[in-house]
Amino acid sequence: MAGVRAAERAAERTDDTDPRVLRTLRACQDVVERLERSSADVTEMQVEIALGVVKQAVVDLTAGSAANAVLGAVRNAVDRLQRLRDELKA
Repeated sequence: MAGVRAAERAAERTDDTDPRVLRTLRACQDVVERLERSSADVTEMQVEIALGVVKQAVVDLTAGSAANAVLGAVRNAVDRLQRLRDELKA
């Protein structure tokens, strides 16, 4: 999530950043951080829900005017959630 935080800071410094991009980044960050706080008790269903939220964020950001760094950070979060899901299935 460090990448999402860095992308958020970079987006905040740019005057022409769409406020929806910042809200989407913050929502993604919140979802993943909630999972991290309860990592010992995370269920596969919780990861699936978070994955759905973050994947929708990628769709929304791609449709908008999000910078490549922002999209890259959110896609990285998707990858990490998919790996976590796979670990929980094993």
